Amino acid sequence: MLRFILVAVMALITVTSSDASQVFPQFYKIKVTLTNGNSMEGYSWGLSWMGGVSLQEKKVQSAILKVEKEILAATFTFPGDQNTEVYNQPAKDDEGKPRTLVVASQYEMFESSSGSTKGAKFYVVNGIMEYPLVEVSRIDTVEVIGKGIGISDPSKWLNLTEPYIVVEDCGLGCNVKMYSRDKDITKDTLQRLWDQYFACGRRSNANKKDRSSIEERNKIEWISDPFCVD
Repeated sequence: MLRFILVAVMALITVTSSDASQVFPQFYKIKVTLTNGNSMEGYSWGLSWMGGVSLQEKKVQSAILKVEKEILAATFTFPGDQNTEVYNQPAKDDEGKPRTLVVASQYEMFESSSGSTKGAKFYVVNGIMEYPLVEVSRIDTVEVIGKGIGISDPSKWLNLTEPYIVVEDCGLGCNVKMYSRDKDITKDTLQRLWDQYFACGRRSNANKKDRSSIEERNKIEWISDPFCVD
């Protein structure tokens, strides 16, 4: 049940938060077999770029890769379906670099609790290894983890302790946590500073210097909501 969506993080599809809002790739634990006979298990979500959205919405049981004359052919099989689908793509990207398969040895799942992505799953992966696709012969699904998109480490957002306030990112409209490294500054003070100087309706190029001075004097920092997706 692999849903051959296996490369994403660095090379193939590069699913970022800004362009993945409507497509949440299936995330898998996979077994990768190399052309030299070696194999390993890990986590990934990446070759669905070959079949576009239609393939990203399917669960894939296995994918067999073959590269000839710099053309990558991938044959996909699906659970409970005798039919196969074959997709062909150049084995190198637009910059002439070999396409790679990215596999992570560890992953952590987080679930959004608010906004338009409420209930959506997001993943952070670690222990990443890249394998040139010319060296990959087969990919099998060990476990379907579920749909989700990759994000940067959300630990700062999740583990930040009060006092802080949640405000609006005036550019994207997403949530931002406003806090101070000065532990003597209260939540009420943060709210007053926001209302007086940083609220979206109060910002202008004319007061940009003043805002920077206030940030520095009050040791104010901002952490964007990593679960916010355009």
